[in-house]
Amino acid sequence: MSDVSDKIMDEENPVEEEEDDEEIAESESQISDQQEKIQTENQGRKVTVQMNKQDPSCATYSFIEEDHTLGNSLRYLLMANTNTSFCGYTIPHPSESVMNLRLQTNGAKANDVIKGSLKDLATLCDILSENYERALEEFKQKSKK
Repeated sequence: MSDVSDKIMDEENPVEEEEDDEEIAESESQISDQQEKIQTENQGRKVTVQMNKQDPSCATYSFIEEDHTLGNSLRYLLMANTNTSFCGYTIPHPSESVMNLRLQTNGAKANDVIKGSLKDLATLCDILSENYERALEEFKQKSKK
């Protein structure tokens, strides 16, 4: 029987196992080691890019220490761009602090398209922050009366 079928059998007939404190501590240590390994491999960089040099219209970006907040916002802006043919993101596992984003364009360079969308997102955040601050001040002025 293969490993996959063994796993399926285990899922159909779950057996409750108790983990002792040593196993839990070892698991937490492994997670910490994986996060340190990711940071070491990326040498402090926040983004790594995997791109086929023959086709610059497709790329996979790995954002370190980012989550759904950036992933979904950036995906939305990229899909609104007419140069984008596909964009999706995934977070491989909750214990990994990596967000992967795949971008395919209609011929434009993927790096140019994502840079434009990142600038648009930064502008959008600035506008939102300014509007919030203005509304907060207006509220404080009204509440004083």
